[in-house]
Amino acid sequence: MRALTRVTVVVGLLLICTALTSASAASTGNGRPHSCTGPVIENVATDKARYAPGEPVLVGIDLDNSGCPNLKNAVLVAEVQDLGKSASRVQQPLSISEGKPQRLHLTLRPPSTDFRGYRVEVQIKDANHQLLASGATAVDVSSSWVRFPRYGYLAHYDPTVPAKQWITELNQFHIDGLQFYDFQYKHHLPLPPPELQKGVWHDIANRPTSGSTVLTLITEAKKHNMLTMAYNASYAAYADALHDGSGVKLEWAAWPDAHGPRTEARIKSLPLAGSSWATPKLLYMNQDSSGWRQYIFSRMEELFRVFPFDGWHIDSFGDPGAYAWDGSRIDYYAGFAPFADAAHTALHRPVLVNTVSGHGQLAVAKSSADFVYSELWPEDQATYASIIAAADGIHAANPKKAIVFPAYLHKDLAERLRRDTNGHAHFNLPAVLLADAVIFSAGASHLELGDGDRMLSHPYFPADTAITPTPELLAQLRNYYDFLVAYENPLRDRAAKAAFSIALAGAPQTNDGQPGGVWTIGRQQSNNAIVHLINLTALKHAEWRDDALNYPPPQILHDLTLQVELPKVVKAGWASPDIDQGEWHALEVRQTSQTPASYEVTIPELNYWTMVIFQQSEKN
Repeated sequence: MRALTRVTVVVGLLLICTALTSASAASTGNGRPHSCTGPVIENVATDKARYAPGEPVLVGIDLDNSGCPNLKNAVLVAEVQDLGKSASRVQQPLSISEGKPQRLHLTLRPPSTDFRGYRVEVQIKDANHQLLASGATAVDVSSSWVRFPRYGYLAHYDPTVPAKQWITELNQFHIDGLQFYDFQYKHHLPLPPPELQKGVWHDIANRPTSGSTVLTLITEAKKHNMLTMAYNASYAAYADALHDGSGVKLEWAAWPDAHGPRTEARIKSLPLAGSSWATPKLLYMNQDSSGWRQYIFSRMEELFRVFPFDGWHIDSFGDPGAYAWDGSRIDYYAGFAPFADAAHTALHRPVLVNTVSGHGQLAVAKSSADFVYSELWPEDQATYASIIAAADGIHAANPKKAIVFPAYLHKDLAERLRRDTNGHAHFNLPAVLLADAVIFSAGASHLELGDGDRMLSHPYFPADTAITPTPELLAQLRNYYDFLVAYENPLRDRAAKAAFSIALAGAPQTNDGQPGGVWTIGRQQSNNAIVHLINLTALKHAEWRDDALNYPPPQILHDLTLQVELPKVVKAGWASPDIDQGEWHALEVRQTSQTPASYEVTIPELNYWTMVIFQQSEKN
């Protein structure tokens, strides 16, 4: 197996400096010096996050040839792979300049089948077809993001934001949609006045927001086939909403009781952080009121005419209810789906609704929302197992609906660091990778990446500067997001909860996500039986939150025997984002019993997460 780093130098220094010397000398007239460590593929990335069927894919390869002479008559090869099988292949001649970094490009044409993910392997070979270096990326061929959303965020819009750089960085993770968090002028008046639209206004936290920066971020995101979603709540208004000339009416508000006085002072509200904010509280509006809906829909339409967002990310505060002007109860959870349907009909745009802690998510799964977006909170979803359960519930309600889970791994620590202006920490790599392994194996994706190379640790997105990812974590996450795309079909294309028997030998096994063992999770998808192996052997907690930053890396396990009871197995294979950049590996299948039919394979290595697929027919 090749090294586990993102960029893989396949031939070691000794081989390059000996066996390849004669090949290089034959083609260049020079031997390769002992200081030569190249060529090294440092990065492989596609030009877009998602491609329409039939759309060409431009791949960029960053190559370093430090300390090495020119290499002529080399070949650059790229192969599009589907579960290890070649789906298309292209190669072109390559000359490598002495000691210089190079940016290479090639164009791929994957199959035009809609909603399909592929792994892309890039190789450099010398004139004698010896492999010098390789790298990998992935391609999502989908006409829409609705099947396989990989949602990111933006939360800073001051004039100094490097908009193009941020979007380019997020594109490397195949992020195909962006939530523009807290850019708006006011919640009930999202579009700033005309005199500020091309200048700077202040958001709810009184942070400067540049209209030019917002427009540039929208433009750059669309170049990469990322959807742009304007954040705004479904039922929030500033404290001055009844007096600022916006047209908000008292009878659209919400109150904490059925029969109390309907005065402005008694409107139900959400207190905010402090006196430095633009409003001391957010007033609750009646989400079910036809008057409020007509008003806020028209305000969002005004916003879209000036700032060409693709759709509306509708936030909520997870509140169970309030009372309307006439004393009737407002059930916010029950109202999420009807509000989404009404917004989609009125605006003719994609909409999303945040079903905080899963409240209302099953109804939203059957609504016009593009997918289910549900914040995970420890009050209701504290454990790794609860993530799987939440996803299974959504898939049972609507197998066609995709899922995105925001989950803030170090939220309490981030809250403390927000109060300490000099405080800073790094994300704990094991906690992040284990959470992503669970979320991805559940058939969902994780809202965590944004603002270029930052990550979310707190539900207030602009706090993403307090805890930052290390370069090592970002490199690992590149592999995880490549894996999420390359294997999006077995991961997210109607892979349902399965009940076939799974037995593991060579390590302790758990089937419910308890710490101290290897968690085996079964999935069934058409002709594939899928087993996810998640290594929880080093953990002492079943919870996904790691505020102490002390979740340890797992011990790497070898030669695990996996046995399943299935009617038939034609072939099997495995892949892992931790190993060989997600390369597909075939497995030898041994039938161990006929009644009941059972089959056995040996998994050579498990780090954090390995996916095993048992194909039950030749049709894939």
